[in-house]
Amino acid sequence: MAGPMHRNDEELCNWAGARGITIYQRSKTVWIAAGTYRGREYEVKGRTPALALALWMEAAQYRGSGI
Repeated sequence: MAGPMHRNDEELCNWAGARGITIYQRSKTVWIAAGTYRGREYEVKGRTPALALALWMEAAQYRGSGI
């Protein structure tokens, strides 16, 4: 990971990793959450690890609902 992470960020990344979601820092203010859900690959950007994960979960849930 580029740059320092806070303990909560590290725990969040570990939690996500256990579920097959990778969170990494692309630049100083851009974090990426990427992973597969129901056979589809999702990759979203956020300003923090938590926001990137939340946006990933929202994208996967929206697609998973069949809407």
